[in-house]
This record gives sequence, C-alpha cells and structure tokens, in this order.
Amino acid sequence: LLASVATLPVAAQDYPTRQITAISPSSPSEWDSIPARHVIETMAAILGQPLVLLNRPGAFGKIALNECIRVRNDGYVLCQTTFGQMNVLAADSTASGEFPPFDPGRNLVPIGDIAEGQYMLVVGNHVPVSNLAELVDYARKQDKPLIYPVQGPASSLIAKVLQAALNLDFTEISYAAGQGNARTTADLMGGHAHLAVSNLLTVKALVEEGRLKPIAVFGGSGRSKFFPHVQTLGEA
Repeated sequence: LLASVATLPVAAQDYPTRQITAISPSSPSEWDSIPARHVIETMAAILGQPLVLLNRPGAFGKIALNECIRVRNDGYVLCQTTFGQMNVLAADSTASGEFPPFDPGRNLVPIGDIAEGQYMLVVGNHVPVSNLAELVDYARKQDKPLIYPVQGPASSLIAKVLQAALNLDFTEISYAAGQGNARTTADLMGGHAHLAVSNLLTVKALVEEGRLKPIAVFGGSGRSKFFPHVQTLGEA
C-alpha cells in the first residue's frame, strides 16, 4: 500500500512543485522494495518531479511509519506499508499506552495498492514432513516448540493465528533490521529453525531448487501459479 500523511492541504493545480520522498519499511534487498522502486520511477516520470525512496527498515515497520507520520503533512512524503504492519502497529501502540495511539485511518491517507502477493509456509529439509497434517503431528511429538523466525508484523501475526488454529506453540525468533529474509532462509536451510512464513517470491527459487519444502500457500485467490501442486491453507 502507498499512502500519504493526512491531511493533504495542497492545491491540485500547484502540486507537485518539488521533490517527493517515499519512505519504505524494507531494506533495498527485500522483495517489497522492488515494486516500490518501480512505482516511484513511474510517478516521477508522470509528475515531472524527482521522487526519492528512503529505506527505513527495523522494528517491524514502526521506524518507517513513525517517520512518516511525524513529517509535515504537505503531501511531499509518501509511505510504503502493508495492512499487516498497520494493524499490528496500531494494536501495539494502543496496548503500550502511547498517546495518541497510531491510527491508520487518522494518520494516513491511502493512495493505492502497489503490489499483491501470496505467502508460503515452508520448512527446512531436516523437518520430516511434506504437508500440514504431518507438520502438526510432528510438532506435537516434539519436546520443545518448533522454532519460527519472524520477519515482520505480518509474519508474527500469521504465527499467532497458526498457533491458535492448530493448537501448537512456536518459539519465535527475530533478527536485526534488514536481515529477516536472508537470516530466515539461512536458518531454515541450516537446521536452526523449523518453519517460517515468507512472501512466496522470497522463497520461490529455494523451493524450486529443493532447498526448502513447501507446506501451504495463502493469500490471493487460490493456489500459486508457480506451485499449483501446493495446497492452500484452506485446502490443507
């Protein structure tokens, strides 16, 4: 999602007259920076003004969003975010007693969706399962909870939903800003973590190469066109 800081006291006929800045919660190497760069390059050509993308990874998107909502609300700062980040940060803000709490409906004005993707639940090859039922059975037979790397607010939220739905416990681990995707796949392949939920495009090549095993996909309208043999979570 691309959004702007509320409100926009800018006369349409005069806008824009100078550089626009877009703030991203991802590092330059993460998958969701790719559509963001494409969009701002296209916008710059249409608007006739330079657009600069600033990467502000860390704290599950909170660093970027906090920077966004604290700038002057003149329409010259755009924010890249996800619905998962906004929902999780709004809940955390309220629970921690921040005043005023972060409110996506009050703090940001949505401009439009810039990308839509699917997520994939994957396991390392050291985990002896090939589907969701086997994963649940395996997890329940272990002495300790399975290790689940957290890459962001959506990943953390999905972990909680999965644990509740499957009646399992995971041990969540997180990484330094900008290292989530790379460290997650490295730990899965190295046997240091059991399962993870990642954007499908992030793990696509590793699954195709047989270095990670797909368990299920979700998001979008059904099975992935890249992996039509992999069930959706609903089917599994």
